[in-house]
Amino acid sequence: MTSLDNRQYFPVFDELPLMDEYVDPQYYADVGGGIMLPTKHWCYYAEIVDAALSHMPDFFHRIEVRDITGQCHSILFSPDQQLDYWQLKTGSTVFVRYAAKAYFSDLMTQVIKVEDCSYVKIISRGMDELVMLSQWY
Repeated sequence: MTSLDNRQYFPVFDELPLMDEYVDPQYYADVGGGIMLPTKHWCYYAEIVDAALSHMPDFFHRIEVRDITGQCHSILFSPDQQLDYWQLKTGSTVFVRYAAKAYFSDLMTQVIKVEDCSYVKIISRGMDELVMLSQWY
């Protein structure tokens, strides 16, 4: 059993791997043929603080989130993904399995880009409430 406080399984934004030319061997292994697979399981979670841009999918759906450290970041969803975007509400908590940071189009801002929404779960409860509940189990 583990709680949401366990950073080995639930890293904060700054601890996530960066998807660029260098692949972090702490998170991924090359299995040949250019295929990279996770070497362990992890899940990023954060509370949605602004979902106003989630319904403007010209290029992507975007939400602003706050992680357990209090830092705010963006999560981008490809508009062609199958996700119930109506669930993206301020105060809900979003979980992204195998989350990784990427650079936004300005090449300075780091965001989480979600390519596969089957790795996303949204719970309509606040992050603090879920962390407290996770400590009981």
